[in-house]
Amino acid sequence: MVKGIIALMFILFCLSGMAQVEHYDTLTYNDYINASWKELIVHGKEAEAANALSAYGEKRMGYAHYMLGNYFASINYYNTILGKDSSDVDALTMLNLNYYNLGNTTQMKRIQGLMSADLKKYLLLPETRIIESAYVEGGTSFTDNYNNDKAHLYGPTHFYGSQKLMGNINNGLLGLNVNLSSVFSIYAAYKSAVINNEQRVAATVEPKSNAGGILPKIGPDTSVSAAFQTKQSQFYINGTIAFKNGSVTPFFHYISGSGDAIVTTYQDLRYQKTLPNSNPPDTFIRSFSFLKLSGTVTNFIAGVSLKKQVSHVALEGNISISNFASMKQLQAGASLAYYPFGDTRFSITPQVKYLTDSLNGDLISQLNITAKLHRYCWLTLYGSHGDLEHSNEQNGTVFFNNSDITNNRLGATLFCPISKVFHVYFDYQYQDSQSWFYTCNGLADTGHLVFTNYKNNYITLGLKINL
Repeated sequence: MVKGIIALMFILFCLSGMAQVEHYDTLTYNDYINASWKELIVHGKEAEAANALSAYGEKRMGYAHYMLGNYFASINYYNTILGKDSSDVDALTMLNLNYYNLGNTTQMKRIQGLMSADLKKYLLLPETRIIESAYVEGGTSFTDNYNNDKAHLYGPTHFYGSQKLMGNINNGLLGLNVNLSSVFSIYAAYKSAVINNEQRVAATVEPKSNAGGILPKIGPDTSVSAAFQTKQSQFYINGTIAFKNGSVTPFFHYISGSGDAIVTTYQDLRYQKTLPNSNPPDTFIRSFSFLKLSGTVTNFIAGVSLKKQVSHVALEGNISISNFASMKQLQAGASLAYYPFGDTRFSITPQVKYLTDSLNGDLISQLNITAKLHRYCWLTLYGSHGDLEHSNEQNGTVFFNNSDITNNRLGATLFCPISKVFHVYFDYQYQDSQSWFYTCNGLADTGHLVFTNYKNNYITLGLKINL
């Protein structure tokens, strides 16, 4: 008797559950037919709360979110369906469309790799090209470093000083994006740069003394300078391996710099102790000379980054090592991109990274804000705080290997996909920097550093060609 009652209750429970599923299936189907996407989502969430959302209901929920432009939410539903059946035609088709609208070619290629040949043919998808795109880029910078530091270096309070100043930089880049499979692609680029430099020395000449002491300085300061260039050849490569809603990217950047380095040789006789009225008389001479040496310096950056999309948030972490300035640097960073509207019309991305070497440990924070201004125009505003010296970003493609200090940076990037083939981008970056030099203010001063503020402005124009 008891067993019969339990069996009857179980049957009634199952029938009740099936009735709920059928009820919500009817509601979501009618919403789907009437294109009532918001109502469909409301009914679908009610069904989820009651554990009564069918497989068809999941597809309708994914489609409703797609039609409303909530691409990340749509992806979640279709990924759930694909997890149950990896060959589901509806899920594969809609995931491809969602990633297309998000501009996520990495995930789009991964999904297309799961499609059958018949489905690709039905959807009229083009064959995946081995060489996907090419990049051509050029840039220049202009700075007030030379003018700014001249007044400080030759100032009357500086007994002597030597300084290497960085001037304008010109660079160019050629890059290719190559598909080796639906889940593995390689980006390789060659970049050349010419960096203008100047070595300056402020020299103070002291008069002769016949009393064995140092007389007050007479006459103006003297100065000498020499200009030279550093030419860099760079090779960069990374490989992106895609997985569900994410990717891992190892990268390597090789930098070779050659040029005429300027070495300053000091001859400094502070004083000569002799008896009074000695012959010859005491002298105090400070002399400087330049020695030009040709040499080559090689540096590298090696690292890996990991990205993962979780609903409206894209998480990224990275770690890298480098060897700038004959030191070893270790850098670790992370970012969180938030898409509040469920698509890429607007995003805000806080970033943080920590760099350590044998001299310093620097924490660098950055904020990126991206907005769609027009179908053919996207704007990204960004700013960072923290010393960028010896750091790298964008998977090691960009690095800062000069010895100057850059604590604040502001920039803007315009990205214009003017056609399916040609995408143009323009970047402007302002840097608030400091250069430094070693000086001595008197005989009792064994030397100290003096810092000078200057401004850097960088302009980059690039073209992406989809082949």
